[in-house]
Order: sequence, then structure tokens, then C-alpha cells
Amino acid sequence: MSGRMRAALLGAALAVVAGWVLMGGWSALEAAPEKDSKAVAARKKLMQGNAKSMKALNAAVKAGEFPKAALFASEVGEFALGIAEAFEKKDMAGKTTALANIWDEKAKFGQIASKLLNDSRAVIEAAREKDKAKVEAAVKVVGANCAACHKAYRVPPKKS
Repeated sequence: MSGRMRAALLGAALAVVAGWVLMGGWSALEAAPEKDSKAVAARKKLMQGNAKSMKALNAAVKAGEFPKAALFASEVGEFALGIAEAFEKKDMAGKTTALANIWDEKAKFGQIASKLLNDSRAVIEAAREKDKAKVEAAVKVVGANCAACHKAYRVPPKKS
């Protein structure tokens, strides 16, 4: 390849790169979302499943469907069992709303997860008794447990 041809190709390549940068290509590269680590992705899946079960639990209680309430409370308990393992090792790689103090206060965090399990069992027992007031009170305790954990260990949602 001749020197002239090489210079022309180099000039064209530089023009393309310059145009790309001027059109925001560089900032688009910088703004690329950070990929979640396997641990963060698993935690998100766990917590989203728990939220879905809580929503279904509240709907079942409102409708007075005690067998469904027991089923969804059981799911919440299953998710509670997985919390300690999901947060065993500190991993903040990716887009996460978990706060780092989870690992600084691991015992307290674990106690909240254990309480969630026990609270979900109380909902199941109340549902078996078909006592709507008792079920509602037990579900309220479960919800308060979730809220306490979110307040202490999750990035607050942005207010609009």
C-alpha cells in the first residue's frame, strides 16, 4: 500500500472517530449500564419474587381466601429462608439497591430475615384458623418487617 493510500485511510478513520465522538458516541459508551453480577441478579430475583408473593398475599387476605393466603405466606417464608444465603458474600457489582451496611450488620440483618420467616408462619396458622382479623394482623406484621428491612438496608426510592 502506498504512503498516500495509507494516509487517506488513516484520515478517513480519524474523521469517522471524530464524528462518532462529536455525535455523543463517547458519552453513550460511558453511560452503558453496568451488568449485574450473578449474586446481584439472584438477589433481585429473590426479592422480586418475595414482593410478588406479598402482593398476592395481600390480595388473598382482602378477598378472604384463606387457603391462598396460607400458600402465599408459605412462599414469603421460602424467600425468607433464601435471604441469608443470597447476601452471604458482599457483592455490589451492577445495579443494586442493597446498602453496604448489610454486611457490616450481618447479625441484625439475619435476625430480620429470621423474623420474616416466623412472621410468615404466623400468617399460615391464622389462615388455617380462618380468622380474618387475625390473618390481617399477622400480614401487617410481615409487611412491617419488610418495611423495617428496606428502611435500614435498601437505597430509598427516588421521590418524584
